[in-house]
Amino acid sequence: MRRIVGLVCLVAVAAACGGAHPKPGLKHARAACAHWTKINAGIADVAQRQAESTQFTTEATAAAAADVRYNNLKQAAESWQLVQTGPLAITDVSGFQEAITAARTACAGVPTK
Repeated sequence: MRRIVGLVCLVAVAAACGGAHPKPGLKHARAACAHWTKINAGIADVAQRQAESTQFTTEATAAAAADVRYNNLKQAAESWQLVQTGPLAITDVSGFQEAITAARTACAGVPTK
């Protein structure tokens, strides 16, 4: 009987602790979106913006590798990286807007809690 009670307690503790930590995919997705929030707020310094963009892509790629649900986040980050490669011409504005929309949409789908 003590063994059964001990086992039930162990299972209860494991279940409680398991819910406290997000899964790796979610953890990386949240980190990616935190970087996106900084980028989206506007960063004047080009080097800092590129560093945040790189971290956004790194975390989004890790999220997608851990959980296929975050492939759209990875694709959005890759699109964002592409538009960051050089000065924009007027014809590039739609691609820039699409990258921003994709990143915003992907991050909107990441649970915050």
